[in-house]
This record gives sequence, C-alpha cells and structure tokens, in this order.
Amino acid sequence: MREALDRAYREKNLKGCRMALRDIDAWVTSWDDLPIRIELNRQWKAGPGAGQPPFGGTPRALAGILRRGLIMTMEEYRIVHDYLSDYDWDEKTGERLNAMMKAFKIP
Repeated sequence: MREALDRAYREKNLKGCRMALRDIDAWVTSWDDLPIRIELNRQWKAGPGAGQPPFGGTPRALAGILRRGLIMTMEEYRIVHDYLSDYDWDEKTGERLNAMMKAFKIP
C-alpha cells in the first residue's frame, strides 16, 4: 500500500491518492482502539519523514529567518511556529527559534 501511495504521489496521480485515502479511511474507521487511530492519524498528517525537516534541511524562508536572527512579520512567525511544532529540531536551533518567537513584537 505504501509503495502504491508513494508512486501515486510522485506521479501526481490525484485519483490514485484519493482512492488510497478512501481505502485507508475505511480500514482505520473499522478499528475499535481509539489510541491507535489517533496515532495513525498523527503519522498520516505528518507524512513521510515525519520528525525531520524536509529535504534534510530547512525551507528557504526559515533559513532566511535563521540567518537574520529576527522574525519580522506575522507570516514569518507562523512559519517558525509551524516548523517548531512539526519537526524535531536539534536543541541549539530549537532554542534560537523559540527565542526569536519570544522576542517578536506584533507590528
């Protein structure tokens, strides 16, 4: 199932992705054990490589914020917040991003 879904995603086959989603949804909703469903849903939303920044690094916008050392807009604040909550950062980077979020003043 995983290989078929990965192939459909790579080939931008929306019909195949939707079909896989319906199959997985039917399978998961048949479970009685709620904690398993919650964990699977978390992993599903996180996607492949969850817990690690995409492409082994930081996205361009986040890299610019880190280079500058300052969050300047609400959009940048949202980017930092989303990436802090979605990925497991090394301690030093996580601390820098948290410090920038605390120092941010709403314009």
